[in-house]
Amino acid sequence: MSTEVEGAPADGMVPPAEPTLGTAIDRLSYRLTDKDVSLGELADLRHLARGEKNQAFWRVLTREVPDKFSSGKDRENIWAALFAAYALLAPLGNGRGISVGSALADTGYSEPRLLRLLRADKKQILDELVTAARWLAAHGSTADWLEFARFALSRLDENAGSEHYTARKIAHDYFTVIARSEGTKS
Repeated sequence: MSTEVEGAPADGMVPPAEPTLGTAIDRLSYRLTDKDVSLGELADLRHLARGEKNQAFWRVLTREVPDKFSSGKDRENIWAALFAAYALLAPLGNGRGISVGSALADTGYSEPRLLRLLRADKKQILDELVTAARWLAAHGSTADWLEFARFALSRLDENAGSEHYTARKIAHDYFTVIARSEGTKS
């Protein structure tokens, strides 16, 4: 009687799971928040906000982000923006489950600034994402790094704009908090 499972590899080994964006962000947040990088490397990642890729960028990109999420110049530029934002937020940790929109609203991020973030294209996202992360960090707050990544990577779709699901979620969460706070003021 054979104990082989139909479709399983003959050697009984289970192939590794295909990496997801979520697992890449989990690994990255672990690395950046658990002091797995030096303070110098963290500073180098923050300096990516200036738009120049450095050795820290390449080291983290090649170790932590699967090629399917990072290959190509436009994707590399998006990751540079994300790494700069994450380096700013690293002392506060990955706010897993904390909506980007809610966190921005709770800290008083302005509506015009939010709209610039939501409308940012693949060239503007570096400045807008870093500005939002810098704001959150300055106010002792953080947000879900995966949501930041999904939003930033959506900027590669020329037609995404503020209509992309993640952009709409950020806007919805932001304005829900604003409406709730305005309702309590009256």
